[in-house]
Amino acid sequence: MEKANLQINLEKKMKEKGFNMKSLSIMAGLNETAVRDIIKGRVNSPTYKNLSKICVVLECSVDELNQTNKTQKTEPEDSREEINIEILAKSIEKVDLIISQYDAKPDSITRAKLYLTCYKLLIAKGNSTKITDIIKKVV
Repeated sequence: MEKANLQINLEKKMKEKGFNMKSLSIMAGLNETAVRDIIKGRVNSPTYKNLSKICVVLECSVDELNQTNKTQKTEPEDSREEINIEILAKSIEKVDLIISQYDAKPDSITRAKLYLTCYKLLIAKGNSTKITDIIKKVV
């Protein structure tokens, strides 16, 4: 059976950002098999809510994941999102605090992914409990 655009685009974005199926699921605050179930076609119609959570981590939109190859747009290399330094600092402090509470020692890539995910959740008005849960699963 041929993969749908969503499955192909999700797998491509996931690899571009350095995630595997399990780590992306966890970082998005979903169950560990959520992304695998979408990519393998076990879930025919994932909810918009779950796709949105995945897209926060992958820095893309749900529309981008659903686009066909013909309609995919390429963003200019120099387009940058403005960073809110105060929220970034808060996210780094939060991640570091939780990591120290669990006496964890994540590698620099994992730590960077946690900072980024926490930042995006804070920007999207995510709650602190969700951030803590994600970090606990990863570390």
